[in-house]
Amino acid sequence: MMARRVGFSLLITLMALTLAACGSPNSEAGLPVRSLSVELSEFSISPNVLSAQVGEPLTFNITNKGVLDHDVTIVGPEGQKLIHVEVKHGHSATFDFRPSASGELRILCSIDGHAKAGMTAQLIVSP
Repeated sequence: MMARRVGFSLLITLMALTLAACGSPNSEAGLPVRSLSVELSEFSISPNVLSAQVGEPLTFNITNKGVLDHDVTIVGPEGQKLIHVEVKHGHSATFDFRPSASGELRILCSIDGHAKAGMTAQLIVSP
């Protein structure tokens, strides 16, 4: 009976160590996940300048405080869409993002006319 308890305890310990070794998909490269709170309204994104490091795992918490539907689109240096998330008025959304290169990324609302009206921000990524 004692051997059975020891075996069971050993099994539980090994399972716990295995799960701990797996880690969170956002904790790779040793950088902790950082949460960024962003508010959308007519016609702004606040804060309008955000910063991060290359490879840093980010969780964006987006709240649409406006009366219109908006979206968050992150655009790379070559104009490619890296992220696109719709956020209906009065709602929130969350997404994960990990910048892969240094430079400036544009954050904007891609709904016609919204970016031109001021719904833009920058994500400055340092090496």
